[in-house]
Amino acid sequence: MTRPAAGDYPEHYQRYLDLIPEGNIYSILAQQLEQTVMLLNSIGQDKATERVEEGSWTINEIIGHVIDTERVFAYRGLVFSRHDETELPGFDQNDYVRYGHFNDRSLQSLTEEIRYLRRSNIILFQNLSDEALDLKSHASGYSFSVRAIPYLLAGHERHHINKIRTLLHTKTLETN
Repeated sequence: MTRPAAGDYPEHYQRYLDLIPEGNIYSILAQQLEQTVMLLNSIGQDKATERVEEGSWTINEIIGHVIDTERVFAYRGLVFSRHDETELPGFDQNDYVRYGHFNDRSLQSLTEEIRYLRRSNIILFQNLSDEALDLKSHASGYSFSVRAIPYLLAGHERHHINKIRTLLHTKTLETN
């Protein structure tokens, strides 16, 4: 699949696409998943629910946010690919995290969920026709092509995994 072009996604999402190397997006999504699972499996539950500062998200909450966002964006891709012209609403990421109760779950259960969700989304997008990938519709007041969504999934996940890596590195420096 070719990379999405300007106009296939809102301009403010370019920062996510900039994180994705050239190559087969489905291979990139699968490789990312394995790297993410390895990282999450290396984190203890105590660190996963530790809040660094008031108002910041914990690692569990970051992963919950990635899961919710991937689910919402994949749904958008499904709706658009089925020629449904319904304008889809946005979502308040802070409310989703607040009411997701991700710190009540184990990091292991969140890791399992992201694994199944990502695999399912790869299958969904891999099996769409070129015609379906080129369809566009609206969500959150912006135009998106179906083609852009797998790239946005990859870029959004990478952005937040980079934040987790930074958070873990900072915590390690503080304890040494």
